Amino acid sequence: MIVVIGALLARETESGIVAAGRAATVARVAASAGADVQLVGKVGEGAAGDAVLLSLAQARVGHVAVLRDATIPDSVSRASKAPMTTIMVAAYQRCNGSTHVHQARFSARKR
Repeated sequence: MIVVIGALLARETESGIVAAGRAATVARVAASAGADVQLVGKVGEGAAGDAVLLSLAQARVGHVAVLRDATIPDSVSRASKAPMTTIMVAAYQRCNGSTHVHQARFSARKR
């Protein structure tokens, strides 16, 4: 299982509002490659948050650890306001009866 921790953003596309940002992209790519992926983060309680969760489900990204937070604005343009994004990726691998955890942390500043 791969666990991706990061900020969830909403972006409007021709097909509607989808999950955006580096965390959502990493999770979507890993799920499309066949990995079992869970995303950890927060979204607003409004329609944009609903659309983000729906797009994650359609991409086969688990989102049971995504919290609904009323303090997060229900805004589709939040992605352009984030000066720094940090993503934590943890992969859990079971081998010979024990569990190994592999972690990586990525930070990037928006240009």
